[in-house]
Amino acid sequence: MTPTPRPVGAGQVGDGPGLLAGPILRRVDPRGVCVWIATSEPVAASLWVYRAGHQDDGAVGGGAAVSVRLGQRLWVHLLTARPSGQRFPTDELLTYDLELQRPASGWSGRLAELGLLDGANTLAYPGVGLPSLFVRQGGASCTARARTRCCAPTSCWSTPAPIWRSGRARCF
Repeated sequence: MTPTPRPVGAGQVGDGPGLLAGPILRRVDPRGVCVWIATSEPVAASLWVYRAGHQDDGAVGGGAAVSVRLGQRLWVHLLTARPSGQRFPTDELLTYDLELQRPASGWSGRLAELGLLDGANTLAYPGVGLPSLFVRQGGASCTARARTRCCAPTSCWSTPAPIWRSGRARCF
């Protein structure tokens, strides 16, 4: 079941979970987008993909996370977005946003509420608004921001082995 996206700004600033690492793009191709994050507490996480500059038109894909606890205060989440149609648009700029929810407190927020879309910590290029990516038709896909990883679709899996060996986390 794909969650319903909420508008950016629906969270309560300052009450969010500790984002320890990420978001890091792990895999991008026309069939899906995978993003990896690590948090200091359990969260329900969702990933939304949009056409750049057209967030108001709705997401072109989305999905939820598979999460694994790796330590007392370490949860790793693999978020996989699937396209709304057959494939994600190719050869055009796309953007993505994450929604994190803390079930215990009821807090819900996006990258903006986590302080990752403005100032020195921004993950987005000026004028784009959200972190961006590019899906190439028939080739390797790359991200459009240096903080995210660019990789070929066949060489992206170097995340900690316990997640993958458990059989619970699969991209595509």
